Amino acid sequence: TRRKVRAGAKKDVVVRRGSAIDLDSFNDLMGTTGARNQIGVHSAAYYRLAYQLFAPDHAALTIASHQGKDLAALMVFAFGRTAWYFYGASSNEERERMPTYAIQWEAIRWARERGCEVYDLWGIPDEDPATLESQFQARSDGLWGVYGFKRGFGGQIVRSVGAWDYVYNPLLYRVYQMVLASRSIQG
Repeated sequence: TRRKVRAGAKKDVVVRRGSAIDLDSFNDLMGTTGARNQIGVHSAAYYRLAYQLFAPDHAALTIASHQGKDLAALMVFAFGRTAWYFYGASSNEERERMPTYAIQWEAIRWARERGCEVYDLWGIPDEDPATLESQFQARSDGLWGVYGFKRGFGGQIVRSVGAWDYVYNPLLYRVYQMVLASRSIQG
């Protein structure tokens, strides 16, 4: 991973801390990543609002480019002593330049500058550590590809209870569940 972080600079990748003006590029890259990895992404309005609500004090956008073309971007959030990497995206082009490693390192540096002591890479396959280690090189479905990437930065696996819904209106919630189920059957 250290070699890959350094490769970006050696291969003329320029990393910058972005601003609101860069959100269009970020959203384009998110669309590319979602299509490539067959994962859902939020709307452009969602990411724009997240950035507007938290930046510059509690969020940063880091972007890697080569010869003026944005190749990768991520959004990181921080509060107190913890930073969370929630959203990352990359182009299908120039991947050998390792732009995703370069922006992750820049996000970690941003977190350290803020005084963060924990950098949470947030999100890996829901498997026990032995299975993760035995299968991460052979699998690329679901979160396996991102696990291989995140694994290289070190750290420890921490499990939490996950997200839970608080149901205010049981009837409306049931309709919501049926809509979600019908989308998964159609898709």
